[in-house]
Amino acid sequence: MRSITLAVRYIWRKRGRTISLLLILLVVATTTLTGLAVRGAAADAQQAIRQALGGVFTIEQDESNPEAISRCSRASRSPPNCAAG
Repeated sequence: MRSITLAVRYIWRKRGRTISLLLILLVVATTTLTGLAVRGAAADAQQAIRQALGGVFTIEQDESNPEAISRCSRASRSPPNCAAG
């Protein structure tokens, strides 16, 4: 019980320091929680946008043109009109 009394007296003597530390702790905790909330909300919004748009694309090689297929497979660097090479 004596240690609690001493702690309270110390806090009472150092009121300015105690209030300053309490405010700093409050600001840091609030900033941290706000950052976590924004990160979670951004992830949820990103997922909702992806589901709402529903856009999908695929890259396929046009196999109906055999000349383009052989030209794309022989080139060391892909020519501009090769889809995926």
